[in-house]
Amino acid sequence: MQSPNARPNAQIQNNELTLVRSFDAHEHAHNLRDWQQHYDQISAGNFTGHILDRNLDGIQTFTEYTSQALTQSCLVWPDSIWLGIPHQQPEHSRINGLSLETNDIMCRPGNTEFELVTPGDFHIYGIVIPQTILLDMAQQQNIHLDLSNLKHHERLSLPTHTLSAIKFVLSRLLQTEENHAPLPPQHLAKDLITMGLIDILKNETPNEDVATSYRHRHRIVQSARDFLEQHHDRPITLSELCQACHTSQRTLQNSFESILGLSPIQYLRFTRLNGVRRELKKASQQETVGDIAARWGFWHLGQFAKDYKNVFSELPSESLEK
Repeated sequence: MQSPNARPNAQIQNNELTLVRSFDAHEHAHNLRDWQQHYDQISAGNFTGHILDRNLDGIQTFTEYTSQALTQSCLVWPDSIWLGIPHQQPEHSRINGLSLETNDIMCRPGNTEFELVTPGDFHIYGIVIPQTILLDMAQQQNIHLDLSNLKHHERLSLPTHTLSAIKFVLSRLLQTEENHAPLPPQHLAKDLITMGLIDILKNETPNEDVATSYRHRHRIVQSARDFLEQHHDRPITLSELCQACHTSQRTLQNSFESILGLSPIQYLRFTRLNGVRRELKKASQQETVGDIAARWGFWHLGQFAKDYKNVFSELPSESLEK
C-alpha cells in the first residue's frame, strides 16, 4: 500500500524499480510493497525516508533509509524468507530485543511478526524471497538447504567476504539511472540474488549470544506494553506500571533499556505522541487537537504541544491541517 502523501521520484524499466520518498514515519511504513508495518518515531527531529524497491519476478529487493530512530513492527507474506542487511555497522540496532553484532544480518520467515529498533541515519538492504524459488534453485545446484532452522534464529553471523559479496550485488541491483550504470537484466539479477542467498545460508552461523536474563526481561517489557496499550487514554505512573508487571522499578528500567534501548517513561511518551500524530493525520474536520490528545492521556495541552513539537518539529495544529 502506498501513502497518498508519498512522493514517487523514479520509476524506470516498466516500473521494475521504484523510488518512494516520505516525510512521516507512519506514512513511510506503508510504502514497502506487500508488507504489514507499524513505525513509531523515537528520536526528535524531522523525519525523512526513502525506499528503492526492485521486483525480480517474485523476489523483492529493496534498500531503505530512515533519518530518525524507530521502533518497527513488521510482517512479510507467508511462505517467504526475509533477510535484512544493514549498510553500515549495525550498532544500536535490535531485532526482537537482541542486539546485532558486526557481521550479523537479520532473518525472519514469512507470516511471523518481528520487531526492529533502529537508530537514526539508518540504511538497510532487504530481500524477501518465496521459499519455493530458493529451494528450487538450491536443488538445481545439488545443494541441500534446511530452512526450518531459520524460525529459531533472528541473527545470522556471516564471514566478512560473504557479507561484502552480497552487499556488492545488492548495490548493483538497486541503483537509479542517475548512477549512469545499466541495471543487470531481470533474469540475471534474479539468479545473482538467489545464488547469493544460497551462499549466505550455506555459510551462516546463528548468533546464539543471548543473555540469561533476556527472556525474563522480554516478558516484562511485553507485559508492560500490553498494560499501557489497554490504558493509553489515561496517565500511568511508573509505580502503577511496576505493580501491573509485578516487578521493581529497577528491573523494569533495566528490562526496557535492554530490549528497546529506551526507559519506560521514554517509551510511554513516544508511543502516545506517535498515536496522537496518526490520529491527527486522519482526523475529521469536527475533531480538535484537544479531543485527540485527551484520548491518549494528554490533559495539559500546553505541555503536550511543546513535547509534540520537540519530537516532530511541528505543532499538533499543523499536523491536523495537513
